[in-house]
Amino acid sequence: MSDGTTALLNDLVDAMVNDQNVYLALYADETTELSATGYARQLVQFPAAVNGETANDVTGTFGPFTGAGGPVTHWALWSASSGGTRRTAIQEFVGGALEWADGGTLEFPPGAITVSIA
Repeated sequence: MSDGTTALLNDLVDAMVNDQNVYLALYADETTELSATGYARQLVQFPAAVNGETANDVTGTFGPFTGAGGPVTHWALWSASSGGTRRTAIQEFVGGALEWADGGTLEFPPGAITVSIA
């Protein structure tokens, strides 16, 4: 990639995730946002994009949840903690579906949520 192309990709990724608050939302399938007791979208932070890609740099924690549940199979980034504008396509988790125990949490360590333009 040329330096100009890389710079443009970095600018586009940064516009999606670094120009405003960005919230991570979890999904039970390709279209349905999670609605479990204890669930709320979580504010996530991203460093500046490099080579058209960035990843969260702070652990995101969901829960604690009331009752066991799942599965969580997908995620997306939104502009608000409720409502708002979806900032990314709904993405499938690479490692498969996630579940939680009663009183449990789901955590996403730094680097777990990657945003890029392919």
